[in-house]
Amino acid sequence: MKPNHIEPAWPSITSLLVVVISAITAWFGFVNIATGIIALFSFIIGTCRVVMKEKAPWKIRSISFDVFISYALTLGLIITYISIIML
Repeated sequence: MKPNHIEPAWPSITSLLVVVISAITAWFGFVNIATGIIALFSFIIGTCRVVMKEKAPWKIRSISFDVFISYALTLGLIITYISIIML
């Protein structure tokens, strides 16, 4: 019997696939595209959490916490990449 707090496997598999695709993209030298993939996926996850509320497949804590972390990761990745380019 499956516990109530465990969601279906597809959100975790989707996240894993995005990370693997991003890593392969970066391996071939397209770091900007790899960074964009992760940032875009983080933004999509945060937006899904806002729109779907409690029915969202990606849930860690409260809605506000999940959205803050997702959007902060998006902004942090973009700002860090841009700052590295400007060095």
